[in-house]
Amino acid sequence: MTGIELIINFENDKAYLTDKIYFHFDQLEVPDFFNKSIYVASWIIRVLNYNLTDKRIFAEILFYNSYKQPFPAYQLAYAHELAQVEKIGFRSIDTTAVFKTVKSSKTKATYSPSTLERHVTDIPAVNYEVLPKIIKESVSIPVDSITFRSGYVSFEKIIKNIELPVEFRVYNQHIREEFDAVKNYFGNVLKAKKFQFDITAIIVNQEINDIQVISADIDRIDDKLIEDVKLEIVKIIVDTKFEEEMQKTLLTADDLFGLLTDNKVKADIFFEDEKSFLEDILKISNTKHYRQLRFLSDKHFFSIMKLRFILKPFSFIFLIQGESKFHIVWETLNTTEATYIWQEDGDVRALKTQLLKIDGIITSIKSSGRLDYLSKAGKNFKRIYHDYSDAINGFNKWKNEIEEAMI
Repeated sequence: MTGIELIINFENDKAYLTDKIYFHFDQLEVPDFFNKSIYVASWIIRVLNYNLTDKRIFAEILFYNSYKQPFPAYQLAYAHELAQVEKIGFRSIDTTAVFKTVKSSKTKATYSPSTLERHVTDIPAVNYEVLPKIIKESVSIPVDSITFRSGYVSFEKIIKNIELPVEFRVYNQHIREEFDAVKNYFGNVLKAKKFQFDITAIIVNQEINDIQVISADIDRIDDKLIEDVKLEIVKIIVDTKFEEEMQKTLLTADDLFGLLTDNKVKADIFFEDEKSFLEDILKISNTKHYRQLRFLSDKHFFSIMKLRFILKPFSFIFLIQGESKFHIVWETLNTTEATYIWQEDGDVRALKTQLLKIDGIITSIKSSGRLDYLSKAGKNFKRIYHDYSDAINGFNKWKNEIEEAMI
């Protein structure tokens, strides 16, 4: 509201900003004699500052009138904002003009701080040539045209009477700049290809004086919805048949997110670590190996090696430390393959080389088949079969064999 002119109508012990919104004199920063006056008059003020935090308007008084005036339409349009105000302060008050307006009950007179004896017709109460224009518009903006920033979303649009594009912002503390690369998934969860925005713009002399933008769609983004978006992305990662030719078979969580976002987003946008990523995969997947994957996740040496993922079939590579050796374990999410275990020397420095070797083995298996590899696998390799006939006993049998293999 800064810069606009408002009318204050005084009647008895109240100061009105609309017919329904009024202040008592103790809410106005005025001299004490106002409380003892029967005051019928009006002021025209210019807003110098509108402080939302303090709920206070600070203004300068342009004219003192000895009569009430009708409120202009643009002032009434500010009723919502004016209802939030609790205090009005003034740069200065001309007490001589105040007393003259009180005493001028028989004639309509207008006084300004510089000229105290002018007739109302000499000084118009409001210059209607510079009255603000209030534009209200509801718009639908495609999700792709909206930018996610830290604490808000923004978009550009040309509004009526303004030729240049204007940036509009809607604030939401849950929004992070990193979400911009996955904003389409927010649209998926909200079931909307476009977000709705309600714009109110105040234009003075072809320039924007004030803007208010609200959006029920953006207001819906909270912790719960972000959790739903996260699970939506996890489901897509697991279910998508990626056509891109990968230079490596063993992928990190960052690699998987990079495939979806053209390497613009890493997994830590949603996940504290790979274990929480695995937990969500298990949460949304109808997996045959739920118990096995939870057991292996609890044993995985996260402090030494990031959890690795394989796309086809979707599966996991775990690093588990035995009594004297490391064990690299390959377990699938939802296919019937056995659990593969490679036993490696317990040398952390050689781990990178060992993973490259496993990468090559799995690539060969996917190309030539498992039987070809099994026919020539070395002594450091074991496989443990799954028994699906009895979920509980089958898992216990598998677990016992895994633990024996890792001695």
